Amino acid sequence: MAEADENALPLFLCIVTDQGQDRKTHGRDPERGPVPTLHLDWQTRKLLNSVFRLDRVMYGCNTVLENAHKLLGNVTAPKIVTESGHRYYKARFCQLQGRMQEAEDILQELLHNHDDTMPPTLVADVMDMLAEILSTTGRQAEATSWLERLHTLDVERYGRIHSYTMSSCKKLAFTYSKQRDYERASQFLSKTGRELKESSSQGSLEQLLDRLQQISGWLVKIKGMMIVAKTIELSPPAGTKS
Repeated sequence: MAEADENALPLFLCIVTDQGQDRKTHGRDPERGPVPTLHLDWQTRKLLNSVFRLDRVMYGCNTVLENAHKLLGNVTAPKIVTESGHRYYKARFCQLQGRMQEAEDILQELLHNHDDTMPPTLVADVMDMLAEILSTTGRQAEATSWLERLHTLDVERYGRIHSYTMSSCKKLAFTYSKQRDYERASQFLSKTGRELKESSSQGSLEQLLDRLQQISGWLVKIKGMMIVAKTIELSPPAGTKS
């Protein structure tokens, strides 16, 4: 078996059999290719696409890519990968393999040394993945800092009602919650709701109502998390009499 198959095929099988996880943190390309055989969600297919593209760049072998194309359709169509883009996909590959520190080092280096040369969408993707890695490894404050920057960029680039902006809004609010800063999370979402109403001209009324409903749902979840946290704090330690 070729070296490319040894590296990419196990990861291919890992992703295909692990479709239940939330993949919304990866990729901002709105293209949605058909999936004629495997019923994979769009984010999973984007991850597969990245693996196959990285495999071709690193090893120059199209065997896995060609086989995947038969299953996944045009989602695996060849695309031009810049040097920064190649390193981003390498970081994603490391993340999927659990090599978090290696992935983080690549992303940090991209942001500190190549921020002004990367396309804006790639900068956002790098920030997004870095924040996820920092959150996964327990560094919520650092993750929050990057998500705040990402959300600001999304607002400036896409407007408040865009799906990308709403996605970074949700991630930021729940990262505040992971730090038990429920009040800050609630205030942030409430402020976002008010700003959405003020900028309603950016989208249709249906879009606005949908976004406000999303925010309302997130506020309910965060309030529930706060109640649970306070209940645990007030509960007597196990084994003590009330």
